Amino acid sequence: MMLWKIFLSFLKVGTFGFGSGPAMVVLIEREMVDMGLMTTTEITDAVALSTCLPGPLATKMALFCGYTAAGYIGAIVAMLAMLLPSTVALLVLVKFVQTFRDQPRMTAALRALRPVVVAIFLFLAFNSGRNMRFGWDSIALCVVALTLLILKVEPAWIVFGAIIMGLLFY
Repeated sequence: MMLWKIFLSFLKVGTFGFGSGPAMVVLIEREMVDMGLMTTTEITDAVALSTCLPGPLATKMALFCGYTAAGYIGAIVAMLAMLLPSTVALLVLVKFVQTFRDQPRMTAALRALRPVVVAIFLFLAFNSGRNMRFGWDSIALCVVALTLLILKVEPAWIVFGAIIMGLLFY
């Protein structure tokens, strides 16, 4: 029964989680917290750990949450359920875009999506930040990380540096 709930939850995330991994994280949090399988703090930790590894964020989140809820089988079920809708939809979408890629309406539709994606990222940042303890140190780390990102430092090095600082100073 638990595996079926995980399957349906991540099928929903995979079906309605438009955008990128951060957009799906909001849905994953709602599903896992509403089912009582994880707390918002555990979700924030899952986001932090998933961000530290290469690969798509939402897939790593599905694996993390599925494993937390039901071990290795839960991780596999969550990942497969989440990837199924996007795999099918992508195959259909690629065919559609190839057929209509030179049409002005296609260009207009894609242009309208860009600000929505920015809003989703801002919401994710706000939502993740509300579970943080904001002291001078976390504000300083945010400012330094943002500055390094603006200076085009590879995000992996920033994450690695944060982990080292956390191990040394916390």
